[in-house]
Amino acid sequence: MLSRECAVEADLRAHRGACYNAAMLAPTTVIALLRPDTLRKLLYTLLLLALVPLGEILLMAGLGALFGTYLVLAAAAAVILTGCLAALRRLSADVVELRRRVAEGEIAGGELESIAGTLTGVALLLCPGFVTDVVGLAVAFTSLRWRVGAAVIRFLGVDAKRVTEYLRLGDGAGADFSS
Repeated sequence: MLSRECAVEADLRAHRGACYNAAMLAPTTVIALLRPDTLRKLLYTLLLLALVPLGEILLMAGLGALFGTYLVLAAAAAVILTGCLAALRRLSADVVELRRRVAEGEIAGGELESIAGTLTGVALLLCPGFVTDVVGLAVAFTSLRWRVGAAVIRFLGVDAKRVTEYLRLGDGAGADFSS
């Protein structure tokens, strides 16, 4: 038996496919994070993220002694700002394409991978240091974006079909990303 909200939703959107309720959805991200294998992956990732800044500090200190501290800090800030602004343009283009595909009734898997990869690249850009900046730029603006995005989506357990259906249910043609 369907819940009252699901029944109303089914009446309103009968032409759009199945009605999802909480019992039919995959485990939430919080529950998925409590699995032992996911916890192990998360701890290894956090360990790596804790070790990388130590190497970055040594690199920046060495470059600061060679070129001057303020020049090195200004270069790092310029790379971060330029990369984040360019990533914002890339994300805007991906969201426009995502909305178009959702409105046409297609599953938007490639766009989700691109968005996840770009956001991962931006996260690396925001980590202090030149190595993470170079890796972040490579992830955000090369074909690595789709591979890294697919890995992030797989790691988080995101289902492109469900995301597409959710966006389609948003306002008739997809969720409003303009605000």
